Amino acid sequence: MTKMEALKDVKESLTSVINKLQTYMFIEDIDDVRENKT
Repeated sequence: MTKMEALKDVKESLTSVINKLQTYMFIEDIDDVRENKT
């Protein structure tokens, strides 16, 4: 595996982790909004 391929792999992993984090934060926000309405 070349350095460039390794970097690409790392970048894809990071992107996937960040996407999951953003989704999680988004869901947390929605939960907060629901609690505030009641």
